[in-house]
Amino acid sequence: MIKKIDAYLTSYFPILVASYFIYTHSFFAWHMFVVCWLSMTINMTFLLETYSTLLTTKNSLISILNLLLFGGLALFGIISMKGFLLSVIISETTALIVAIIYSFISSRSGNSESAWKAFGITGTMGFILLFSGTIYPYLGEWYLYLKENVELIVILGALINFIVNISRKIKTLENVADTQSERKHVNKSRVTKHILLSIGIWFVGLGILYGVSN
Repeated sequence: MIKKIDAYLTSYFPILVASYFIYTHSFFAWHMFVVCWLSMTINMTFLLETYSTLLTTKNSLISILNLLLFGGLALFGIISMKGFLLSVIISETTALIVAIIYSFISSRSGNSESAWKAFGITGTMGFILLFSGTIYPYLGEWYLYLKENVELIVILGALINFIVNISRKIKTLENVADTQSERKHVNKSRVTKHILLSIGIWFVGLGILYGVSN
């Protein structure tokens, strides 16, 4: 149950973040709406397919408690809500991108060469830039935020979240790529349902919010 709660909170959290920044007319709100659904979908796909076998109850509990702790600090005004949301989404998406890059570079192609050797520097860097581009609105908002607010608690929260998530995201990607037998037991309809639901909420719900708030 703990692992399931963790997986669903992580999967749908980007919708909350995008809603907040669209509602508050942040500088990168439109960019976030157009681009960041992709990183949400990628993360949701991998997470919902593997959380029951890869996430540990201890790791998920730490993740949930960390989210509740910093969320509580934001609700009581000790840190800003923007800082809380950014610290979580930056750590989550950065961990995902780093995990994807790691898996890509360390994976093996058909001729037993690393992806770095198989695709060359240009191809590999192009891949890295492609996936890094899916989170640039978050990074942009993070940069603007830190220019005006240097909240050590917020930065600490981002680092803790990143440390908690990086290893399990790498394991998730390795499991999806290497363990075909595990994938046979995946509830494909469940994963597809959540992906379609999240994309629908993103483009319809957030689209309406964007239109109304502007």
